[in-house]
Amino acid sequence: MTKKFSEIYREISFEEIEEKWENVNKPINVYIHSPFCKSICKFCYYKGTLFNQQEYERYYDKYLPKLIEMYKDILEKKEIKTWFFGGGTPSLLDTQRLEKLFSSLPNFKQRGEKTFELHPAFWSMEQLDILKKYNFDNVIIGIQTFDQETLKNQNRIPATFEEIKKITEELKKRNIRVSYDIIGFLNDKEDDRKILRSDLELAYELNPDEITVQTHYDYKEKYDEFLIQDVLTSSLYLSGEYLSLSEILKIKSEGQINKFDSNFLKEEFKSLKTMRFFKEELSKKMQNFEIFKFIKGMDEVLTSENDLLSMAGHVDPVLGIGSYKNKLKNTFSNLNSNEHYVEINYDNNPKFYMVLEHDFFREMQKLLEIIKKVGPPPRGVKFNFENQIPTKDGNTIYQRPFLIKYNIFYDYLFYDENHKKEIQEYMNKLSQEIEIYSNNH
Repeated sequence: MTKKFSEIYREISFEEIEEKWENVNKPINVYIHSPFCKSICKFCYYKGTLFNQQEYERYYDKYLPKLIEMYKDILEKKEIKTWFFGGGTPSLLDTQRLEKLFSSLPNFKQRGEKTFELHPAFWSMEQLDILKKYNFDNVIIGIQTFDQETLKNQNRIPATFEEIKKITEELKKRNIRVSYDIIGFLNDKEDDRKILRSDLELAYELNPDEITVQTHYDYKEKYDEFLIQDVLTSSLYLSGEYLSLSEILKIKSEGQINKFDSNFLKEEFKSLKTMRFFKEELSKKMQNFEIFKFIKGMDEVLTSENDLLSMAGHVDPVLGIGSYKNKLKNTFSNLNSNEHYVEINYDNNPKFYMVLEHDFFREMQKLLEIIKKVGPPPRGVKFNFENQIPTKDGNTIYQRPFLIKYNIFYDYLFYDENHKKEIQEYMNKLSQEIEIYSNNH
């Protein structure tokens, strides 16, 4: 995996990372990764690492502390907006290591909104006490579904309704906000609607502060309409006790409080893979309606390249810390809308690689706009766009890793002189427009 990244991306030193963070002038969000899971859920997009005691101890006792020490100067100097502990399964951390982790973070108790992901089958009262001690604001409980058979089919260790009720009550006693994650259609069957309807009612009964609902990542478009219909006929919607994120933002901007409607719900679900609902009384108090705002800019919650383009320039700085043997998702950091890097760890020595997703789409969009301006090409002309990576020696990348190269193919053989002239005139005009654009950028 490291070889793959070294062939594609430019490896960067930690000294360069420090220099780049020095130039970030906005408040930052910090993500700290817990890679291990007791079982690997079939539906999970992130795919944690199966728990191994020796690897667990090495990661939390050596690797992660070393990284935090490396980033200590940045963590001390920067204004921190949010802290997010995700995974994997952060609640697998024993209380001693959890306390040690939090105490190692500079001024952690006093700074930033804090969120912790919790698996309802793995938690303890002592953990909740530590979260309270360090002023955590939110806990996200990964319920996914209350249906025990579905959880077993998905290789997820289940927790009962009563266990989830107990966690919710204990968190509320400690004045920590409670969020539920619900995923519909895990079995890829229309019959899953019964399970989803039941999940929505059970979640509503437990009265959490926030409920996030989505379809399985792989089946989003297939079941979206069913999910929206089921939400609109649930107590979650009909009670009027919860407001959608879209409606809250509308209220915030327009100064009016109305119950959300289906139009806002559908619009919200077009661009995001989730629907989020907050208790109405909570929404009036909360300063930050989007827990960990940068998440909207992550590829796994966007549904199209247009969404990615619309986010260009609007991605908050994110410092990601911790990574371990994940072939699908590596911990990423956003310095700004144009500069992103990932952390790779396969031998307990971190490596960092620069990746620039947004520029690729933005440059391609500009080239398409130039072609549109010039007009439709004559018959026989074909365009081929490639995402190319310039290299110095086949093993390192320099300048900007993502560059757009276009090739134009045309065939004179089967056309008369007039058609050849038409093609040549078109090519000259296109070349002129591209040259003008290049000179101005």
